[in-house]
Amino acid sequence: MLALLLLSASLRAECVESIHVDELSERVAALIEPVAFAEPKAAAELDALEGLLEQGCVRGAVSRELLGALFMARGAYELLSQGDPGLAERSLRYAAALTTPLESSYGAQVESAYRAATNKLQGEAIIELSFPQRPDVVLVDGEVLYAADERRLPLGAHLVQWTSTVPARGEAGALEETWGAAWVVLDEWGERVVVGGGSPLPEELPTRAAAQAPAPRAAREGPPKTREPPTPREPRPARPPKADTAKAREEQRREGAESPVSTRLFVGYSVVDAPPLQSTDGMLTIDAWGLAPLLGGELTFGQAPRFVLSARHGLTPAKLNLPVDKRSAGPRLPTELRLMVSTPSRDALHVGISAGLLVTTLPLVAYYDTTLNIEGEPVVNIEVPRIDQVLGAGPAVTARIGGGAETRWWLTTQAAWVLGAESSVQALSGAVGGGLSVPMGPIRGELGAELAVMRVKQTSPTPWMFPLVTAGVQWPR
Repeated sequence: MLALLLLSASLRAECVESIHVDELSERVAALIEPVAFAEPKAAAELDALEGLLEQGCVRGAVSRELLGALFMARGAYELLSQGDPGLAERSLRYAAALTTPLESSYGAQVESAYRAATNKLQGEAIIELSFPQRPDVVLVDGEVLYAADERRLPLGAHLVQWTSTVPARGEAGALEETWGAAWVVLDEWGERVVVGGGSPLPEELPTRAAAQAPAPRAAREGPPKTREPPTPREPRPARPPKADTAKAREEQRREGAESPVSTRLFVGYSVVDAPPLQSTDGMLTIDAWGLAPLLGGELTFGQAPRFVLSARHGLTPAKLNLPVDKRSAGPRLPTELRLMVSTPSRDALHVGISAGLLVTTLPLVAYYDTTLNIEGEPVVNIEVPRIDQVLGAGPAVTARIGGGAETRWWLTTQAAWVLGAESSVQALSGAVGGGLSVPMGPIRGELGAELAVMRVKQTSPTPWMFPLVTAGVQWPR
């Protein structure tokens, strides 16, 4: 209890101003417009609010949403005012670690930087909660912990708060609630940090202290309001780790970590145009083409490398109107399944190449005997071409260039060599395309176009043509 009293007195001595969390929330919300216009007064208010939090001068539980909004405001201000780019990136990364919703008022530049910072998040670390005497309540990023000795958190900056009931100064028998706080900056994958001023938990890996008082400044820095590098800390002596160490558990967690996922669904319409088809006896030539709808989807997952699994299917074939005794199925858009591997990027301008496997159907011309009825002529028997489908697979490569923040654009070119499963059919496939996508609330809408060609050696010296347009939606996990 004496230690808590001394700690509380130390905190109150530092607080020139003390506010309730409701006032903090109002002041953070009032920062949105000044930050969006990069007004100089926003910097002074950011410094003041960050100082109040860092010194433990805020009464009440500070939620992760409120902390994230303050980090995002700092990052946006540094970015929009052309201040410290490192401070901007670090603050946005801290906001991303708290899964802070993007503030649309800050504009496309901040959105792009925030997405880039989100993409750099990786790993977790552990805080040990160790106090000389257990407080009444302990909170981490606004969440109450019940009988917890440690907490696993994503790398970034976090706020630990605790409350205790102690005798009021100057009033015999009266009690008052005191608030303590500690900023913890986790920047090393798998590290452990002690919070609360107590001793490290036994039989654990080497730790570094991050208590509120008396803690080194570098160990309790919170919202990054200083632009000077932190003071190097003295290394702590290592303890013999247990056989099942925290580092080993962290490595196992890392291997099984979930990967970010995004999903696309699209529909479209294609024009399917076959080379001129001629009967074997030369009596009949057919110009085969038609319009057909299509349905497709795409699943993107992983970080480095990034995997893209996509599928596309032409729903109906074109019909050939022939002067014969039955209809013949015409050409259709090939059904495709692709598994590609690429390196992710969310930079303003991205050029990348991906490679993988294409499984597709190939058009194959076959012939059948039928009866041809020509007005005024006798009935004759001829061979008529028919368009069949044969399954094939082969390597594929895609080159892509894209850019934009709010509205995004892309151009792609694709090539593949496919070997059919039957009749040793071989084909060269290629395509060029492009598109645009725009935000539509929690999803993104997109429009695209593509011109695909396929040269099937056993069919014709001229290629099959497949121009198409698509519309779809995309959403992240």
